[in-house]
Formats: sequence, structure tokens, C-alpha cells
Amino acid sequence: MPNGNQRHIRPSPAPIDKVSERIRNRENQRRLRERRREYTQDLEERLQQFEKKGIEATILVQRAARTVARENRLLRELLHSKGISEAEINQHVNYMIRPAAMKEEHVSTLCLASLEHIKVDAQDQSYYPSRNTSPIASPFPTSGRSNNDEMDCEEAARVITSLRGKVDPEALWPQLGCSTARRTRVKNSVLMTLAL
Repeated sequence: MPNGNQRHIRPSPAPIDKVSERIRNRENQRRLRERRREYTQDLEERLQQFEKKGIEATILVQRAARTVARENRLLRELLHSKGISEAEINQHVNYMIRPAAMKEEHVSTLCLASLEHIKVDAQDQSYYPSRNTSPIASPFPTSGRSNNDEMDCEEAARVITSLRGKVDPEALWPQLGCSTARRTRVKNSVLMTLAL
């Protein structure tokens, strides 16, 4: 018979708690691995999408570059057929892509050169200024002095029409400084500026 003063000893619940804790840990680890796997899979799918979009963008850029190169080649061939040299084309392109400060300096240089040219012509008494001058057209008549960097108004209008598309050549004459009463010649550099 047990002693009345002796307390009843209950079994310790520690082993059961440890088993439950191990089960919870395994479940948490399983969920963590599952989330990590899903996260990794999502990153891989997104990476594949970015790579696919990058390849598509590269293809589009390459196609656009080939199209631009072909158009530039055709435009150069057209300008060559109209008597515009490769050097003039390159000079105009280089000028158009220059920074604004360099363009202003280039314009100042051209103005000084034009003044010197007028001075020499006036001394030679072979330059007769016109009252209806134009900043675009050359003041020299067609039958007078001309050079390879100039073109007749009609021919220049046809060149611009072929580049722009549906444009009436005669509608371009005022821009070129031409009229039926005043036939002038247009510099090729001005022609390329109007054609673009």
C-alpha cells in the first residue's frame, strides 16, 4: 500500500513535445524547400522570357539597320546619278550630325568665305548683284559661270520630288528661289538640305 505522504509522480511529457517539434520542423523545412523551388522556377521562367524578348529585339534592330543601310545606299545612288559627288554627300551628312556649336562655327566660316568671294568678284568686275536675291539660289545665270556643285532649278526640283514622293516640282521653285522669269542654279548642298 503506498504511503499517503508519497506524491503521485506523473510521466514527463517531454518526449511527446520533442516528437511534435521535430514534425513541425520537418514540415517547415518542406514548405521552405517548396517555396524556394517555386521561386527558382519563377526566376528561370522570367529569365527565359527576357532572353526571348532580347533576341526578338536584336532581330528587329538588325532588320531596321539593314533597311536603313539599303535606303541610304539607294539614296546615295540617286544623288550620284544627279551629279552629286560622294564627297559632297559625306560633307553634308557630317555637318548635319555635328553639335550645334560646331554648326555655328561652320556657318560663320562659310559667311566669311562668301564675303571674300564677293570681294574678289567685285574687283574683277564680273559679279553683278541682283535686286531679287535669294538665300537659297545662286545669283549666277545658267549660261554664265557654273560648276559641278550646282544644279539647274528644274533638275533640282525633280530630284527633291523623287525623294519626297508626291510633290509638284513647280511648287518647289519658290523654295529654290526660282521662277519662270528668273532661271538660277541651286547649290548641291542646299539641294540635299531641302531633300531631307
